[in-house]
This record gives sequence, structure tokens and C-alpha cells, in this order.
Amino acid sequence: MTGDTQDETQPAAGPAGSEAAPEAVEELRYNIRAQYLKDISFENPNAPLVYSKLNSQPDIRVSVDVQARALEARAFEVVLSASVDAKFGDTQGFLSELQYCALVVVAESVPQEDLEPLLLVEIPHQLFPFARALISSATRDGGFPPLLINPIDFGKLYLQQRAQKAAGAEAAVQPAG
Repeated sequence: MTGDTQDETQPAAGPAGSEAAPEAVEELRYNIRAQYLKDISFENPNAPLVYSKLNSQPDIRVSVDVQARALEARAFEVVLSASVDAKFGDTQGFLSELQYCALVVVAESVPQEDLEPLLLVEIPHQLFPFARALISSATRDGGFPPLLINPIDFGKLYLQQRAQKAAGAEAAVQPAG
């Protein structure tokens, strides 16, 4: 019947379309189930005397570390730790330490050799802006100018840690001479 025909021109399902072919949907490599502040401390041991030194440039040392631990099959806690030590000459300005974490579930399709770089490079890269903001707020709330930590190359940090482990393992195998 001619009255039952439908228009055969249908809109194409593009990026904004609601329908996608199942094979076109890429499986997620991981899912960050939660991000959370595990620990933060801010010490201002020389307040209020240290505020008279704010007109000088402080010596600021920042150290960062990343650890990951398995919780259960394919679930991990990634811990981004940061320590900041600020001194004005011989006077301690402030000390701040932070542990900012993520609960990450990794897809079964992620190969074992990709797991460590994912957890120690990619996830910390996503956590860093949040940790940076917390440290900035803590320094500002402590009466100092907000500290904006420069971006960190977690890939380079990962490669340095691997090289240090390899050198340590090699030194342990070498006979004492």
C-alpha cells in the first residue's frame, strides 16, 4: 500500500546522534570511582613573626611521589603525595604535606604491561590539578601568597623511578669488590 510507506531518508547518526553502532563504542580503559583527600597538613611554626619576612623571596622545595596498591582484582588506590617546605633565609616559613587519592578500576582489556604506566602516569596526571589547588588554598589560608606548583611530567618521574630501581637491583646483584 502506498499510504504505509515511510520516508527512507533518515538523519545520519553523527557524534551528536543518540544511536551508535556497538563496535564504534570504545571500551573504557579505566574508571575513577572516587577521588579523595586522604591527608593534608599545614604547619606555620613561626607565625606571626614570619610574616615580617614576606617581602623576601622564599626558598621553596617541592617533592612529589606516586604510589599505587592493589585493593582487589583490577581495583587500585593511587596515592599522589606532595610535600612543600618554604623557608625565608634561616626561618621556617611553612610546611605542607598532602595525600590525594583515587580509587581506580581498570578494565580487563588493559594488558598487564600497561597497568603500571596507567596507574603511575596517567591517573596522577588527572589528580594533580586537584592536589595543586588544595596546596594553593592551604598556603593562602595560612597567610602566605597562594603557591602554584608547576605542572609535573609524571612520565619522566616514572622513568626516573624505574631507572633508580634498575640501578638498585643491579647494584644488589654485583659482588662486592
